[in-house]
Amino acid sequence: MASSPTSKGLGRLKDRVALVTGGDSGIGRAVCLAFAREGADVAVSFLSEGDDARQVQHVVEDAGRSALLSPGDLAVEATCRELVEQMVRRFGRIDALVNNAALRRSRSWTPSGWSARSASTSSRCSTWCAARCHT
Repeated sequence: MASSPTSKGLGRLKDRVALVTGGDSGIGRAVCLAFAREGADVAVSFLSEGDDARQVQHVVEDAGRSALLSPGDLAVEATCRELVEQMVRRFGRIDALVNNAALRRSRSWTPSGWSARSASTSSRCSTWCAARCHT
């Protein structure tokens, strides 16, 4: 069943706070929209695609929720730390972590290099963000 851009959820995440890594496009963008429609405020983590992230911010805000945009490389521990600290300052807590950060393969990368970098970003980010969420 297709939903319209204005469809409302059932409030299953009312007043919750979610961090969605890689939230600027694709699956991450869809998760941000779904969470906002269900009542959650959303932090959108992204590498450098500011225009895409601002579009997600507008969609979240159109659903009546708040969005925090946070650019940065999540393969860097300090970036993860700052992301979580920004969220706690803004929203007071984190209720959900959606680890969707990944890399898009470019033509200049080798398959082994791409796989290693992607795995590194995903595993480091989830470990660091989850650890920071618990403190």
